[in-house]
Amino acid sequence: MKFNERELALYSASIRERDRIDREGYLWKRGEKAREGYKQRWFVLKGNLLFYFKDTISVEPLGCIVLEKVSVPEFQDEQVAHGFKLDFDGSGNRVYHLYAQTAEDRKAWVEALRLAGFENLRREFDELCQELADLTGTGVGASQSLSWAHNVSQHHVSSSMARKSVKGSRFKDAANKVSDRWRSVTSAAIKSQCLELDVSCQGLPLIRGPRGKSSLPSISIVLERKDNADWVAVASTESQRDSCSPQFSTIIPIYFELWPDDTLLRFVAYNTVHLRQSMADPELLTEQEKQRTRLDHVAAYTLTLKQLLEDRTASESFSLNYPLMDEDGVEAGRLKVQTAISEKAHEHVAPTQQVGQELPFRTLAPARSHEVTPEENEYAFVFKTNGHLKLRVTEKMSEARFAFTIPFQLCQLLIEAENAEMRQLEALSNLVGPVQSAQRTAQRESMHRKQFYQSQQAFLDSISDDTHFKRSAFKKKAEWGMVTTNLHIQRTTAHVEKDGVIEERGEYSVLTLGCPAAHCLSFKHRGLSCMVRERKRVLSTLPLDVDEAKDQVNALYNAIEEATAAFRSYRGGKKTEMSQLADAVCHANHAFLAYLNNQDMAAMFTQAKSSLPLRSDGLDVTEDFKSGLTVVDGQFLKAVRDDKQDLARLNQFLQALEFSAETTYLHAQECLKICYLQALVNQLGELPDVTHRRDMVFSQAVTALVTVLCEQIKLHYKDPSFWQQLRALGFMFNLNSYLSTSGDEEHMIEDMIVGLEDLGTVRIKFSVVDSVGFDPMITGERNKYVIDMGMHAVYYNAMPKELKDGEHCKVFSVLFSQGVNEMQTIANHIGDTSIQNTINLKGYEALTHYFHCYKKWISAHYAERLDEVLELERRWIQPLHHEVVASKPKNIEMLFYVERICYLLRAGRLICCKSGKDRTSMAVTLEMVNHLKYEHDLFDIQFSSVLSILREKGTRRDNVKKNILDSRYAFNLIQVKALPKLLRPPEGTYGANKA
Repeated sequence: MKFNERELALYSASIRERDRIDREGYLWKRGEKAREGYKQRWFVLKGNLLFYFKDTISVEPLGCIVLEKVSVPEFQDEQVAHGFKLDFDGSGNRVYHLYAQTAEDRKAWVEALRLAGFENLRREFDELCQELADLTGTGVGASQSLSWAHNVSQHHVSSSMARKSVKGSRFKDAANKVSDRWRSVTSAAIKSQCLELDVSCQGLPLIRGPRGKSSLPSISIVLERKDNADWVAVASTESQRDSCSPQFSTIIPIYFELWPDDTLLRFVAYNTVHLRQSMADPELLTEQEKQRTRLDHVAAYTLTLKQLLEDRTASESFSLNYPLMDEDGVEAGRLKVQTAISEKAHEHVAPTQQVGQELPFRTLAPARSHEVTPEENEYAFVFKTNGHLKLRVTEKMSEARFAFTIPFQLCQLLIEAENAEMRQLEALSNLVGPVQSAQRTAQRESMHRKQFYQSQQAFLDSISDDTHFKRSAFKKKAEWGMVTTNLHIQRTTAHVEKDGVIEERGEYSVLTLGCPAAHCLSFKHRGLSCMVRERKRVLSTLPLDVDEAKDQVNALYNAIEEATAAFRSYRGGKKTEMSQLADAVCHANHAFLAYLNNQDMAAMFTQAKSSLPLRSDGLDVTEDFKSGLTVVDGQFLKAVRDDKQDLARLNQFLQALEFSAETTYLHAQECLKICYLQALVNQLGELPDVTHRRDMVFSQAVTALVTVLCEQIKLHYKDPSFWQQLRALGFMFNLNSYLSTSGDEEHMIEDMIVGLEDLGTVRIKFSVVDSVGFDPMITGERNKYVIDMGMHAVYYNAMPKELKDGEHCKVFSVLFSQGVNEMQTIANHIGDTSIQNTINLKGYEALTHYFHCYKKWISAHYAERLDEVLELERRWIQPLHHEVVASKPKNIEMLFYVERICYLLRAGRLICCKSGKDRTSMAVTLEMVNHLKYEHDLFDIQFSSVLSILREKGTRRDNVKKNILDSRYAFNLIQVKALPKLLRPPEGTYGANKA
């Protein structure tokens, strides 16, 4: 059995929050050695996992015991009256000694523990299967029980069963028990016994249309299983439009352990057509035909499960190739299948644990998200190119998979950070006067933040599975504060078709969202950039740089902990290698001496301490102590490297070094106290809680970052140069804002600026996971977050070795902003647009800096592409400079240049306005049409009509309706007139009175 330590830890927390435990209560647990005695612990039992915590309020479990192949005998002795043991089969396994407060409590625990194992569930399952067999007169096997139980629970009872009215309810109850129990029994087995199929097709035929014309098929592969006389669909891929050789991204899973070897399987290629086409071409289908959906059988291949597994074993590359046969038995194409078993170990899975082995927990990290397919809206259109060829365009809008999981994970990290902050504040003693009041204020604020993050977690956990985005109407609601507003992925697929043959094909993706801002905290104190600037002004007048001091002291703490652990390991008789001990001591002493010899820091501490009302002078470190530490350090290292190794002498040195570590630690603790006191004094003023607001904005921004990175990987993972660019230059993404510089929208921009700046401290690493698609995990702490982009092997195998080995990638954000609404008109005439001008100048500097690094990298590694880069510079970079310095009002041409540059640099693209639906919809459709024009030669005279068609009949109307339950854009006539002409909606599509 394998465990992911972080997932198991979060699981323990989630079952307690949801009241899904089997039993909980206090027990006394003996240590591994008898002399350690008994300690009271809070135990929680769920299934076959027994967690124990320090007390009822602890979030992090101290450990977990796996209850398999275990007996639970009772015992009593002179010390324990109501004791019992957990005694595991086999030699060498630890025996756990526990006792309860009363005999009744012991009896209840013993009974619950004896029934917790898998074997008991298996016996209960067999009994229920037999009961079903008795009721139905038919044998029930493991592979059939789930479907039988499901059918019965849905009242799919046959006429013969309906006549058995007396036994009917009992049959249904038994069926429900089988269904629930079998799911719990087999869930772990399914996860580790899954055959994953990555499929593609080649050479499929054209489809004959209703008027005799041939067209490209839109193919989906469906895996079917023979059940008696019927074929039952098991899984399917997505639909790939207009292709005779489709490549599918959806992985087909087969839980082969649940099926007999002779199970008959069938891969079926279906043609799925659902076109919502424009009237731009008179030769297109009629209106009735446009809305019609067809599901046509194209070709299939049938084989048994045993044959599939044998073919996989016989193939060295685990790649299979089968003929697809049409209904007449003629080969109609080829099916290629790349197979993989999902039980392969990866870095997120801990080493195999023995039954009954205790799992130590040091930190509680959030679990990885489950892949839940969000809602998607898809439409297809047919336009013309300048060469009068057909240009088929499919636009798809989908909700972001990680809109809730990333904020949930971040909340857990922030809760841990606040716990540490409160412990530090609690450790401050000997305070008097206003500093003591400031301490209490800081404690209340930290507790408030912790409670907010806990409530956020509980709320996100309670959201139903059919919801994957935050409506724009909810942006001011506190419970939605950490979630990005209206986050959606807009994908465009286009190809030019000539005589039924695709000549060129392209895919494009952009994220749309509401502005990352702390709407629910209001803008009484303006936005984050203004708040941070004011805080820096106050801190600049102080004698101590609090942040720098904290970093130095924390580095010292880490060195001390490393050395202390090495001391204890050696003196505890665990035979730690002496060289490792010497390295730890050397590293720690180097940190000690560097800290003690830092005269500037010492002077700042002295000056800061003199300005604070402390009752004690603290601890001073003399020169004799420092020189003595240096001598002992050298003698110890010399003794370690001595071949004879006088153990008595080594122990003397160890004692001296431990004393020096404790002394320096106390001094560092005193200095850190001064850091916190100095920070507390700062809070005596009217400065708002910047930390809370910053966390909220960062949560929204990092969710968008993870989503756009996933999209770029999907688009470019097959190109090795993309991964090399990611490794060498980092991941760049661009956010174009359409917010005005007036009123609250200006403060939203201030929030967004800091949120994107904070993303610059994020680092990205990559790993392989066994889930379909992506499974990101965020770890670390404020200003030091790391995003672990867990991904399927299809993507992971395409990466270079350096990224697979854990090399981190940095994040590079580029922000441009251009107000376009009626409030921007006022700001342009009588207001202030300086913040917008500053953003665009800084954005241009950042973009050109990345471009010059890209140009240098291309010339060094891909010299054959240098002409393309020079053309990009001449055609797009240089004109952008003129647009930026011109500072023209409502200059959407500037944003157009930015979009083209980022597309050619393979950067992530995001568009936002206040809510991500009205101005954003106008902007993203304009970007799509520009993309069709420059990449696919869209017919010039159709530019305006195509723009109107996408805004009137495309996915953006669905986005508006999802947010305000009205498909009209929220513009009135005055607002429409204030927009630039290219951003105006078509007549009849606006007028909603909800923003």
